[in-house]
Amino acid sequence: MHHDTPSKWFRRFADAHGFQGVRFHDLRHTHATILLANNIDVVAVAHRMGHDDPSVTLRTYAHALTAGT
Repeated sequence: MHHDTPSKWFRRFADAHGFQGVRFHDLRHTHATILLANNIDVVAVAHRMGHDDPSVTLRTYAHALTAGT
């Protein structure tokens, strides 16, 4: 399978279901944001995202930690 194939599949699905402009990569951000917003340990989220340093995760998704305050 070509590396662009899943993105192309998602693009067709998203457009057909009213999610124009939502990219396949946006699912990654949504996933991390939901985990952090539900108080999942930052180290665990960093590991899942493939970040060697949890500070990368914190800088990228800090908005999820302040959403409820």
